[in-house]
Amino acid sequence: MDVENTRIVACERCSRRKQRCDRKLPACSQCLQANADCRDGRGESVMTRSAVGAVQPKGFVELLEVRLEHLQMLARDHDISILDQVTSPNQVRGEGGRDDIEGSRIERHVQFDPAHRPNSTEGRSRRHSPEIGLLSLRAMAEPSSRATEFLKGISMPGIISAVTETYGGNPQRTTGMDALWDGIAKDIRQSVSGEPDRLVLPAEDGLKYVDTYFEVVDYRYPQLPKAEVMRGILAITASDPAEYAASLLQEPATIFMAYMVLAITPLVSDTYPVAQASFISIHILSKALKILDKVFQHEDGVDIIYCLILLVIFSFHSSAAGSSWQLTGIAMKKCIALGFHREVAKPRRDTSDEDLEQRRWAFWSCYFLDRLVSSALDRPFSINDTDITIELPGMRPPFSSSLSPMQCRHIHMYRYGILQSKIAADKGTRPFSYHLNHLLNWETNSPTLDPYSLEQEQHSISLLNTLSLRALTDQIIFTNNTDPGFADPGGAASSPSFYNTFTDHSFLQLREVVSCSQAVIRSLNRRSMQRRSTLSWITGFTAIRACLGLLCCLHCSRLKLCPTQLDYSEVQECENFLDIAIEVLSVVSRQFPIMQDYRGLILNMRPSTATPPSTLEPGSKKALILENAAFIGPGNIYALVIQISELLDS
Repeated sequence: MDVENTRIVACERCSRRKQRCDRKLPACSQCLQANADCRDGRGESVMTRSAVGAVQPKGFVELLEVRLEHLQMLARDHDISILDQVTSPNQVRGEGGRDDIEGSRIERHVQFDPAHRPNSTEGRSRRHSPEIGLLSLRAMAEPSSRATEFLKGISMPGIISAVTETYGGNPQRTTGMDALWDGIAKDIRQSVSGEPDRLVLPAEDGLKYVDTYFEVVDYRYPQLPKAEVMRGILAITASDPAEYAASLLQEPATIFMAYMVLAITPLVSDTYPVAQASFISIHILSKALKILDKVFQHEDGVDIIYCLILLVIFSFHSSAAGSSWQLTGIAMKKCIALGFHREVAKPRRDTSDEDLEQRRWAFWSCYFLDRLVSSALDRPFSINDTDITIELPGMRPPFSSSLSPMQCRHIHMYRYGILQSKIAADKGTRPFSYHLNHLLNWETNSPTLDPYSLEQEQHSISLLNTLSLRALTDQIIFTNNTDPGFADPGGAASSPSFYNTFTDHSFLQLREVVSCSQAVIRSLNRRSMQRRSTLSWITGFTAIRACLGLLCCLHCSRLKLCPTQLDYSEVQECENFLDIAIEVLSVVSRQFPIMQDYRGLILNMRPSTATPPSTLEPGSKKALILENAAFIGPGNIYALVIQISELLDS
C-alpha cells in the first residue's frame, strides 16, 4: 500500500457506517461509489505514521505544534503579523476605542462592537437576555457525526422527528397535546426500512407547486437550491417507478426537499381552505419524515442544512411541525458541527470554490432563521456573533459579479439578521436614533429588483418597522429601569416608579412609540397581508408587540405621565389600529390557537374595555392580568404586560 496516498485511519463516513475503508486519498472507494464527500476520520488529527510505517498516537508537544501551525495559518490569512503585535493597551485600543472603526463594521465578516455598558449586570433580567454563553460553546463542541455518541435508538433523525411530534400551537412552549395527537403524530412519522410509497402527482402539477413556492415564499425566507428541488420533483412525478427508487437511493435529500416544498405550498397558497390545506400538508410532511433516516445516512453537508431549513419554514405556517426554535437550533448546531460558521483558511484539495460558496449560503440562511425566530420569541440565539468568521456569500469573485437580483435580496436579508443581533445585544444602552440610522441605511441600500415588485418592497419596509419597534420597546424595558429588583424575572412588577420615568427621555417620546406601532400594524393590514402566505406565528407576535406598544402609550397618556398627551382624535386612531391588530390575531389563531389567549389579554388591557381601577381593590387588576398571562413565555413581551398591568392599577 502507498502510505503517502492513504489515510492513517478510516474516513469519517466509513467509520460512521462501520464499513471497511481502503483509506485512499483523496477519496476512498466506498465514498466514490456512493458519490459522497470523503473526509478525515476523528482519529486522523491525533495519530501519526512513523518512518517505518507504524501508526502511533501523536505526542503532546506534536499536538501543540500542529495547533500552533493552524493558528499561524489563520493569522496569515487575516494579514496579521504575530511578531509585530503591539502590547500596549492604549496602542491596541487607540484613543477612540472601538468606536473609531464603527464605520467599517460588518461587510464581509460579523465583527460586532460590544458597546461599553457600565454596571451592565445591574438592572438586567436574564429572563429578557438573548446572550448565549454556555449554549453557544456547547454547540461549537458538537461532533460532525453523532452516530457513536448516543444509543442506537437515539439518532439525529429520531430527535428531529420527536420535535415535529410536539404541538406547535404555542411557539413559546414545547408540549404535547393529548394521547390522540401523540398516537397519530408517531404513526405518520414512523420510519420505514424499505422504500416508502411515493406521492402520486402529475408532473405539471408538481412543477406548478414549485413555482408557487418560489413566488410567494422564497423572497421572504432563505434561498433554496432550486435545481435540487426540481430534481426531486421530477423523480417523484416520474412515470417510471425505478427512476424514483434510484433517486431515493442516490439523492434522498432532493426527494426530501421536494416533499417539503409540496407540503409548504398548500399552507401559503389560497387554493385550499385552511382545514384542507393542513390535511394535505401534514400527510406530505409524513412522507418526507419517513425518509429522513435515509437523508442522514447518505448526506452530511449542505443539503442536510436545507432539509432542516424547510422544516423550520413549515413550522412557521403550521402547528403540526413542533417548535420552530428547537428546529432552528438543531439546524444551526449541525452547521457548527460541520464547521460552516468558520471561513475555511486552507481548503482541501477536493473542495472547490463553488463548494465553499454553497457553505456560505447554507450557513447564512440558517443564521437568518435563527435570528428571526429567536428575536420574535425573545429566546437565546444558537451561536454568538463573535464565533462567526465565515463571509457573507457573493463577496468573492467570480460570485460577486454573477449574483441574481433575488440572491442580492437574500444577502440583504442576512444583513437584517445581523441588525437583529446588534439590537438584541445592545439591550437599550444606545439611543433609538443610533439603531434607526442603521435600519434606514439598510432599507436605503435595498437591492434593485428586476422586475420591480411592490410586495417585496413593502415586505422590506415592514421588516424595518418591526425591528424599529423592537428597539423602542427594548428602550422602555431596559434603559430606564435601574431597580436591582428587575434582575428577578418578576422585578419589573415590584418597581412602582418604572412607568413614571421612561417617557422623560427625548428618544422615547410618546408619539414616536405610537407612530412606530401604527406603522407596524399598517404593514400588517396591507392588501397582500390578507393572503395565506402571511399566516404565520411570526405575524402574530409582530401584532402582539405593536398592540403592547400602543397600550403603553394610551395608558401613559390617560394618566398624564407624558410631556405631550394624545388628543381625542389620536386616541381614537390608536383604538382603530388596535382593532386591526386584534383581527390579525384572530386570523393567525386558526393555525396557532395561543393567539386567541393573547387577543383576550389585549382586550382586557384596552382603556376602552378595562375595568376602572376605582371599582377594584388596589393591585387587583394587575393581579388579575398576571394570573391570566401565565401562558406567556419569558421575554420582553412578558415585561411589557407587567408594565401595562401597573398602569391599569394607577
